[in-house]
Amino acid sequence: MKPLLIICASLTILSSLTSCQKAFSGEYIQYGEILDGQSTKRLEQHEIPYRVREGIIYIPEDAFDKAIYCCS
Repeated sequence: MKPLLIICASLTILSSLTSCQKAFSGEYIQYGEILDGQSTKRLEQHEIPYRVREGIIYIPEDAFDKAIYCCS
C-alpha cells in the first residue's frame, strides 16, 4: 500500500511541475548570430524554440528574457 501511495504522490508532483512550463508563442524576433553553434545548443538545453535564417537566430518575443538570462 505504501509503495502505491509514493508512486501516486510522485506522479502528481511530476505532472504539476511539467504543466507549469510556459509554452512560448510570441512573434519571432532577432536574438543573435550563429558564431560557434553554442547559442543554439544552449537554447535547446533550456527548451527555448528558435529558427535560423541566413545565419541569424530568431526566438519568440516572450522567450527573450529567459534566453538572455540562461544563454548569455
